[in-house]
Amino acid sequence: MMDKWLDIPKDRRRLPVGRLCLIMGLTVLLLLAVAGRKVTVVADLGFAALFG
Repeated sequence: MMDKWLDIPKDRRRLPVGRLCLIMGLTVLLLLAVAGRKVTVVADLGFAALFG
């Protein structure tokens, strides 16, 4: 038997599909930007260690 706090209320409105896709897309772009910045920083540090 599931806990009561895990149940979805019957009168809850669903999130529109367009808004859900927009939120997911922006989240992916944010994660790619953060990952790209980390790769750039690591590459710069490696370059500085080799040639600095």
